[in-house]
Amino acid sequence: MRRLLVFLAALAGLATPAAAQEQQFADLGTCGEITDCRIGYRTHGTLNEARDNAVLVPAWYGGRTEAMAFIATAPLLDPERYFVILVDPIGNGVSISPSNSPSQPLGAFPALTIADMVESQHRLLTEHLGIDHLHAITGISMGGMQTFEWAARYPDFADRFVPVIGSPRLPAYDIVRWDTLNAIRAWERACRCPEARAINAGFGLTTRPIGVANDTVAREDAFDFIETRAAEDTFDEGTSWDLERQGEAMIDHDISRHFDGDMELAARELGRRVEMMVVVSREDRIVAPGPAMDFARLAGFPLLVTDEGCGHGDFRCNPDVWTAAAGAFIAGED
Repeated sequence: MRRLLVFLAALAGLATPAAAQEQQFADLGTCGEITDCRIGYRTHGTLNEARDNAVLVPAWYGGRTEAMAFIATAPLLDPERYFVILVDPIGNGVSISPSNSPSQPLGAFPALTIADMVESQHRLLTEHLGIDHLHAITGISMGGMQTFEWAARYPDFADRFVPVIGSPRLPAYDIVRWDTLNAIRAWERACRCPEARAINAGFGLTTRPIGVANDTVAREDAFDFIETRAAEDTFDEGTSWDLERQGEAMIDHDISRHFDGDMELAARELGRRVEMMVVVSREDRIVAPGPAMDFARLAGFPLLVTDEGCGHGDFRCNPDVWTAAAGAFIAGED
């Protein structure tokens, strides 16, 4: 799945001092069934005297905060204005994960949920950093799913929420795609064979918009593309388990659980209680935009639909189309 990933010091007396942008950790003991629960994070900017400028940004599927510094820049999140907290979600190989757990390694690592990620982040803020309210929460892709879960679970914890190419609940297309990818990954662990890597390579191309895929690979080169990508795919068992557990968490994700399973009720209730802007990509073939679009319309939230031809990669292809709008919303300039 690597090809799909197109991508201050700490408060005195509350956390170990560290330079801004340096990898930091919070040891939380246990997180539900997960032992040795260690959460990674990085900060940009400074918490102001009023303690009302903190913004939380959870990472995407397989993402790590070391690659997220671009988020802590104007016009989205200017570190001169905000205290930006980038968080490594459980299962990403930095925070506690199948690949690094000393007591629950690899397949022994418990089933993981988006709610587990959010709960650990809430504890990171309240228990480790001494922060009990945020100015905003925003995230991209699986980070957007965590943003939706934050709004449903802790609607009063932040003033503003901006899920970007995320979803309040995956539709059948996404569930089947992620479950198929996890099945390929399990097969690759079992057989350690080139056939599994070849299927994974071909499957990766199908996640791109059709026009982009056809522009990327000429018809006569299709089989060579699969063979080359399969040869480049380096297998790591720990990473395989990390990605599978995060994939399972996305499949399980459903914020309507907080509202008796009724997504329309969830939209109406959160429409009354939170300030949210929803950003989706029209041609997204990794996180289908429909559920987030429907949710925004039902709730009456502002909705930005990007159409840059890059599908799930719109946020990278032309960041100007959403960073200024999302930044203005977070700043309260909407």
